[in-house]
Amino acid sequence: MAFLGRYRRETGTTMPRVVTISVARAASDALKTEQTQHFSVRMHEEGTPVTWRRDIALKGPAQRAIEADLVVLDDWSQGLRSDPKEATRVATRLGRRLYDTFLGASGSDYLAEHEPTALMIDADETALNLPWELMADTEGPLVLKWPVGRIVTTRTRPRPERDPRDEDTTIAVLAVVDPSRDLSDVDSELAALRRLGEMGYLRLDVLEGDAATHASLAGHVAATAYDVLHFSGHGGFLPGRPGLSGLQLADGPLLTRSIVDLPWQKPPYLAITSACWSARSAPDRRLATPRGGGNGVAAAFLSAGASGCLGFGWPVTVRAAALFVETFYGALVDQENVGRAVLEARRATMQELWGRADLAGLGAVFYGDVGTAERRELQQAE
Repeated sequence: MAFLGRYRRETGTTMPRVVTISVARAASDALKTEQTQHFSVRMHEEGTPVTWRRDIALKGPAQRAIEADLVVLDDWSQGLRSDPKEATRVATRLGRRLYDTFLGASGSDYLAEHEPTALMIDADETALNLPWELMADTEGPLVLKWPVGRIVTTRTRPRPERDPRDEDTTIAVLAVVDPSRDLSDVDSELAALRRLGEMGYLRLDVLEGDAATHASLAGHVAATAYDVLHFSGHGGFLPGRPGLSGLQLADGPLLTRSIVDLPWQKPPYLAITSACWSARSAPDRRLATPRGGGNGVAAAFLSAGASGCLGFGWPVTVRAAALFVETFYGALVDQENVGRAVLEARRATMQELWGRADLAGLGAVFYGDVGTAERRELQQAE
């Protein structure tokens, strides 16, 4: 149809489909009990006038089964369990549990009838702890099929993000690299960024080792509106007090409240935190607290106004982080599509490391819009 952009299968110009799966807790507190949690799941194809909804009741046994699987994977990622076959089996089982619980047969039918070119998962802020990236149908994890990004539904009004109409064409990147000076392969991440700088794709500033202090970071983000903030180093997460989670700088931890309170000239479009636990959140918490702390590192960057955040939900090996990040930047330059760059990085990391039950490929979390390039293609076709 001409008014839909003249898409034709025979010419390869098929209609982009950005599908959003929204998972929201029941609005009424009366529905919430210790034994059962109620959710509404909505599925919507962008550009269409109808959203399909299904309500689910997550009963106590199902909750405990999900929590038990998470404990196994947390233990494995911290070296407390030694059997890689157990880890891969549990990760696969948890992915199917999440898929069957929140999508079910009818949700699976919806995806088959509206096959996405990009998939967004809009999760309630109190359910960010769940590893949505593990969701898998009978063919495998959804994140290996399509570009997948997260959106957060929060009860706290977010800070305004940047307006790309006001920006120049230069991509300014601040890399904060190995502040503790004890990571070996992290040099490859910095080398990948420097190669892109030499090729003219970006302008790079670096805070490395002892230079990566609180004062120097604050001074840089106050003086320059960086488009990308890249951190390669150690991260920490406290499930009981997620506001005390953070990233390790040369002179001490950068906690979540400090991330929010940095004197940003403008918040970054993309914060890449190549660090353990950097995308993890605690259950049943707000994205940010009234006192300014975030529910983990990613939540803090989002609360500060970042348009996107890429990190890891479990501890990540130096090799896995380097492989993921190098592949991501290469694909980003090649395709100019952040969603597909994340997809390629997942696939490369899974192909090389999944046999060791390394969780980096599935445990990587991208908060942000993976449908931007799909919309651009739509505009060009019109």
